[in-house]
Amino acid sequence: MKNQKITTYQMAVTAVMAAVLCVLGPLTVPIGAIPISLANFVICLTAWLLGPKFGTLSVVIYLAIGLIGVPVFSGYGAGLAKVAGPTGGYLVGYLLLDEQITVMSVIGAVLITVGVIVALKKPKETV
Repeated sequence: MKNQKITTYQMAVTAVMAAVLCVLGPLTVPIGAIPISLANFVICLTAWLLGPKFGTLSVVIYLAIGLIGVPVFSGYGAGLAKVAGPTGGYLVGYLLLDEQITVMSVIGAVLITVGVIVALKKPKETV
């Protein structure tokens, strides 16, 4: 295996994407117990821009910042209690999301979204 060095550009872009995640992560749309966060969009953008290795690193930085107590999680939450709560699975799942972003997963996400929209569509009333 080659000994590859991380460039300054890679470090800077990883840090910038972690910062964008920290800024947009707390912004949510409250729907039930699990809010929809802008972090989902930023993580997909991060995976696309940085690739799986550095995208995952930026998510690890984001989670570490939240775990030490800076309110960067949805609803301006922070700490271990937020990770162990109802949205903790989403936070841990962000690590996997960054690894699994591919063309097929994007197509799958679109199909799932269309399926949810069709399932939630209000049926026409018959007279």
